[in-house]
Amino acid sequence: MSSMRGNRRSTLGQIEIDAARFTYIDPTSLGSLGLWYDWSLESVGVLATITDRSGSGRNGTISSINAFIRDGIVHGMTANNNAKVQFSNINLRTVIRVMMCNYPALFLMSDTSNFKFHWAWTAFCDATWADNAVKNGAWRANGRVIANPTAGGSATEYPGIPVIVSCVTTGAVDQDRLGFDRTFNFSHQIFMEDLVFTDALSLTNIKKIEHYLALKWNITDYIF
Repeated sequence: MSSMRGNRRSTLGQIEIDAARFTYIDPTSLGSLGLWYDWSLESVGVLATITDRSGSGRNGTISSINAFIRDGIVHGMTANNNAKVQFSNINLRTVIRVMMCNYPALFLMSDTSNFKFHWAWTAFCDATWADNAVKNGAWRANGRVIANPTAGGSATEYPGIPVIVSCVTTGAVDQDRLGFDRTFNFSHQIFMEDLVFTDALSLTNIKKIEHYLALKWNITDYIF
């Protein structure tokens, strides 16, 4: 890989990374990649679907999400509280998402019928309602370890700025949606990039993916 020059991108939205500092890993090289939405590759305007670039065929059906340009890159913005991306069910172990949220209600993942990633007003997940595999998982936000996701994190700590959130659950968790949860709302998000794996990734591989995302989306708050 050559040195990074600005924000150069390939057809998969990849950027060149300074090889002296970072090691990039192609997410598709990890066989457990089950979903990959790169919103920067979508067309501006009202969206109906988004392509799953993982090769797993989980193309998303979109409701109430519009694509717009921010800092020269396409993002997906929820048009109302009911905004969602629906896809075929995945039994996940690792989630890595890049998003923005101006509202404390941040569902990292959502589902048609369960609330295993149930949010809390001032934390990434609720101590009572979230599944044990989720709230006992290993959480990170912009490179920082979230020791207790039921007492820390959420949009209240990252108001109006891009944040890379990763979670490795302690067991398989079935989910089929981003955004709008069950029949409730709480979908105040700007979508940037979403990667979901069916295996628990190592911290080394998580950091490699996070580094790529931080540079690609120019997340200056990220701690390398």
